[in-house]
Amino acid sequence: MKKIMKMSMFLLAGAALAVSCKQEFEYKFAEKGPDLTVSSFSESAYMGGSLSFSVDINDDDFDLSTLKAKLYFDQDMVSDTTIRTRTDGTYEGVLEVPFLANIPNGNASLVFEAQNVGQAITADTVAVAVSRPEFEYLTLITSDGQQYRMESTGTAYEYAVEGSFPAQCNAVIESPAVPGTENVLHFGWSSGAVALDGESEIPFSYSASGYTITFNTLTFEASPFVTIEIAGTEASMTDDGNYEAVVNLTQDGEFQVSGYSESFSDWTIDPDFIEMTSESGTFRFLPVDGMYKITMDMANKFFKFEAMKSSTELATLNEDGTGAVWLIGSTCVGKPTISQGASWNPENGGLCLAQIEPGVHQINLVAGVQLTTSDIDFKFFHQKTWGGEFGGGTITTDSPLITIGESDGNIHLADGVTLEAGGVYRFTVDLTNTTVDNSGDNMVMSGAVLSVVKDGEQEIPAQEIAINGQTLEMVTADHYTATMDLTQNSTLSVTGLEMSDMLSYYLDPDYLSLGSSALSFAATDGRYRIDLYTDSKYVSFTKVNEDGSDATLADGALWLMGWGVANPVMTSQFGWDQGSNFCMAEVSPMVFQFTGTAVGETDGTTMGGRFRYDYVSCKYFFYNGYNHGELNADQVEFSGNAAELLTMSSSNIEASSLEEGATYRLTIDLSDGTLDGETFTGTEKVIFEKL
Repeated sequence: MKKIMKMSMFLLAGAALAVSCKQEFEYKFAEKGPDLTVSSFSESAYMGGSLSFSVDINDDDFDLSTLKAKLYFDQDMVSDTTIRTRTDGTYEGVLEVPFLANIPNGNASLVFEAQNVGQAITADTVAVAVSRPEFEYLTLITSDGQQYRMESTGTAYEYAVEGSFPAQCNAVIESPAVPGTENVLHFGWSSGAVALDGESEIPFSYSASGYTITFNTLTFEASPFVTIEIAGTEASMTDDGNYEAVVNLTQDGEFQVSGYSESFSDWTIDPDFIEMTSESGTFRFLPVDGMYKITMDMANKFFKFEAMKSSTELATLNEDGTGAVWLIGSTCVGKPTISQGASWNPENGGLCLAQIEPGVHQINLVAGVQLTTSDIDFKFFHQKTWGGEFGGGTITTDSPLITIGESDGNIHLADGVTLEAGGVYRFTVDLTNTTVDNSGDNMVMSGAVLSVVKDGEQEIPAQEIAINGQTLEMVTADHYTATMDLTQNSTLSVTGLEMSDMLSYYLDPDYLSLGSSALSFAATDGRYRIDLYTDSKYVSFTKVNEDGSDATLADGALWLMGWGVANPVMTSQFGWDQGSNFCMAEVSPMVFQFTGTAVGETDGTTMGGRFRYDYVSCKYFFYNGYNHGELNADQVEFSGNAAELLTMSSSNIEASSLEEGATYRLTIDLSDGTLDGETFTGTEKVIFEKL
C-alpha cells in the first residue's frame, strides 16, 4: 500500500511541475501591414461589365491573410471581392461593375486592402473611369415571344419602339452585350418599378391599342403606364401587372373606373358584387356597405372583390355573422375560371363571398367555367387562410345537389349528381341563427345553413378538338377529355389545335415527346383517359381499365401523392386527398417515372414546376387512393445518387435541398418483384437524378 501511495504522489508532483512550466500563449499583433504594390488594373470600365487587377504582396515578418478589393461610387461600396493570400506573390482578380440607375459617368475608387495574420492592413486607392454603355439598340420581348427592336431616340440613353401593342402589354427588355463582355442586361419588373433582373414582366399599358414604348437605361424610367382610378382612388400597379385599390362602397351605390379607355364589354362581371351600368366604366355595387379591395385582373379581364377590415387587413368572420366568409378548395373552383383555382392554396385561390345582407353570404358559380361539373371539393372558412372554418356539424344543408362531410365539412356533389355545364349555381351561407363557442383556439360557429340552387344558364361554346380522329368531349369551357387505346412510341394526331398552339402547351415529358411536326406517346401500351386544358395549356394522362375505372399496379399504374409534388404547377400540389393521386407514367413494364423542375411553394406560373425545392414528402400507392397497397419502407432501395438527395421518414420519400430551377426525375423500378393482390414482394428501387 505504501508503494502505491508514493507512486501516486510522484505522479501528482510531476503533473504540478508540468503545469508550472507551461507558458501562456501570447498573440502578436503586427505594427504594419504587408507591402502592397498595384502592378496593373483596368483604368476604365463599363457599368454592367467588369474590371481586372493585379497586386503584388509580401511581408517579411508575418504570414499573409487576405487581399480585399472594393469598388466605391462616391462613398458607397458597390462591389467587392476577397482573395486568400497565404504566401508572398502576385494576386489577380476581377470585380463586377454594377449597372445602377441614375449614376453619372465619372471616376470610381478602387480600394485595395492587404492584411497579414497580425491583423495589420495596408491600403491603396486608384481611380477607375466608369461609364454607362450607350447601346445601338435594345430589344423588347413581349409575353408571347414577339421581339421588337427599340431604337435610340437621340436623347442620351433613351430608346423607343412604336407598334400595334395591345392596351395591356407585358414585356421584358434586353440589351446587346456590354462592350468587351458577354454580359446581356435584362430589365423586368419588381416592387412596382422597372429593375435590372426584375423577375416579373413590365406591365406596359395604354388607353388604346397601338402606341410607343420607351425606356431610359440611365433613369430606368419607362412608359406608358395608365393611371387608373377606382371609385375616386388611384389604383396601384402590382408586380403581376394588375391594378388594385381599397375603397369604401355603398350597397346599391354606383362607382366608376376611369383611365381604362377600352370598353369593359368583354370583361367578366361578377354578379355577386356588381352590375355594369355603362360599358365605359360605371358599376352598381350589390353587397352590404363596407371597405373592399378591388383588383383589376388585366390578363383575365376580371374585377376581384375582397372585403377588408382595414386598408391593409382582409376581413374575417365576426361573431354576429358579419365580416367575411371565404371559400377555399381544390382546383375544382376558381374565378373568373377554374384555371384560377388553386389546390387548397388560400392565398392564390381563396374566394370572398358577397355579403348580400348582414350575416348572409353568397357566391354564384358557373358549372363548366368556374366549377367542375363533377368531383367538387371545397369548404367555407372564417378567413382567407387556415384557422376557423365550417367543419363537420357546424354547417348543414337540405340541398339534393350536395353533401357536407360529417367530419371535415368538405362539400361534394351528392351521389349520382352531375352539374349542368353552363348552369349558374348559387351557394348561400346563412349565419343569421348561429351560436358561437370561443373556448378553443379558434372561434367555432355552429348553425350555419347552406343552400344551393340553380339560377340560370350560360352558353359555353365548345371547340372541335380530336386526337387520332376521336373527338374530345367538353367537360368545362377549357377542359376536354377522351378515353382511348394508345401504343408506346405511336404518333398522336391532334386536330382543332394548330401545331404552333401546341408548341405553347406544357407536354408531360414522361408521357409525350414532340418532334418537328408530330407528338409521340412515350408510355407503355394501354387504355388512357386524356385530359386537355385549353386555358392552362397542358395535357394529362391517366391509365384506366376497359370499363373506365382507374387502373391499379396490376394493370400497370402507380399513383403518387404528397406535398412538394404537383402537376402542372406547384400551386396544384397533390396533397393527401383521397382519390386525387397522380398517375405516374409507366415507361417500361413496372418502371414508372415523374419528371419536373424544382420551384418554390407559391410558384403558380412555371409549367412543369412539379418538385418543391425546399420540401418534398410523398409516397406512391398501388391504387388511386390509400388504405390499399403502398410503398414498403423495408423494401425500398435508393439507387445511384438518390441517397444523397432523398431520405425516408414515416414511410414517406422526402427531400429538402433541391437546386431551384433544376430538373429532376423520380423513377420507381418495381420490375424486380412480384405482386400478390395488394402485397408487393421484392426490391422497390427508387432512383432520383438531376437531369
